Amino acid sequence: MALSANDFLYLKKSILKEAIDSKSNVLIYFYEWIFELPSNDLLVNGESIIQKYEIPTGWDGFGLFDLDKLESEGFIIKINELENDPVTLEKIIKYQIVDSVVI
Repeated sequence: MALSANDFLYLKKSILKEAIDSKSNVLIYFYEWIFELPSNDLLVNGESIIQKYEIPTGWDGFGLFDLDKLESEGFIIKINELENDPVTLEKIIKYQIVDSVVI
């Protein structure tokens, strides 16, 4: 899964807007399998970026590739990564949003 160039830019702007609005510089990626289907979400201060800003999900939606790209651009820094239950394949990755506007 990876976003188109326009959707990737929209994701970046949405993360930054939510971070500024909520005064939080922490982005959390949450991934799990529900009823044999993968589900993922991005949260800033407990608010789902994916739902609030209607970021594409599914086969043409966002994924770790996009977060890796944001990290390589210096927009976010990985702080912590947890992998839990081997049945649900739950994964939680915490990032710091390092854009100078968010403090």
